[in-house]
Amino acid sequence: MPAENIGLGGTSPRYLVTTTVNRGDLRIDGFEVEYRQRFTFLPGLWKGLVAVSSYTKNRFSDEALAASTSPALANGGLMYSHRRIIASLLSTWTDDTLVTSGTVVRYRKARTLLDASLSVRLFGEVRAFVNARNLPNAPIETYENVRSRIWKYQHFGTGYTFGFSGSF
Repeated sequence: MPAENIGLGGTSPRYLVTTTVNRGDLRIDGFEVEYRQRFTFLPGLWKGLVAVSSYTKNRFSDEALAASTSPALANGGLMYSHRRIIASLLSTWTDDTLVTSGTVVRYRKARTLLDASLSVRLFGEVRAFVNARNLPNAPIETYENVRSRIWKYQHFGTGYTFGFSGSF
């Protein structure tokens, strides 16, 4: 809505006021299953290994109101800790997701991300770290009306973060 419509007059012509409206009630039924296993019973260096996984399934009373909320997600990976080193390799899968509904229906295609991290304690509580997000460089693909007609293709690349952290 233009700024003039809410009493700002011509003094702020570049502002656009955006509001959200509750379009109805949404009920989400679902479940989540999670598993975490520390391998402390293994010998030597293997004791620091941890496996993690989870699966979430949602069912919506109204898919249009749940737009952009995935009906299913899965995560899994390995973490490792030994002396000064902490490392992880984690994967996240998101199912096909309704993005918009109405006359134009858009779906975001299922996507799998793979993330990795490595942290090394330098001294005391000071650590150097590197994180990598989206290692396979998976794009976000959005389809319109039918899942075979692409509407938007977003490619962000792999993101890296380097730095130092500490507790004092």
